[in-house]
Amino acid sequence: MEKCNVDSKQTAVEVRDTIINCFYEAHKGLISQNVELPEGKKVEYSKATVLNMVKSQFEKTGGDYNNPTKESLFFVIIGLAEIARSFRDMDLILNHFISMLELIKRIEE
Repeated sequence: MEKCNVDSKQTAVEVRDTIINCFYEAHKGLISQNVELPEGKKVEYSKATVLNMVKSQFEKTGGDYNNPTKESLFFVIIGLAEIARSFRDMDLILNHFISMLELIKRIEE
């Protein structure tokens, strides 16, 4: 699994996009192996699935996908961790959660 870059300061929108990319990288194999599509379409489907999961977490927690805040991003990563819990190792989830939490803490204001 590819390591996501969480070492630099970013805006809230950049952090949101990093969360999307990291969640995609962590789960693209699991998502694509469960669909019957041509290989090129699996990537497109996997990216759309992850984007919908993230947007759904914003909606569920009352956050604004287009104008995320530290607080809304925090609740989004909690929701994504809950989703991942059903098919991922808890240590892996916790490591990713901590990385994303550190990134949220360093958002440029």
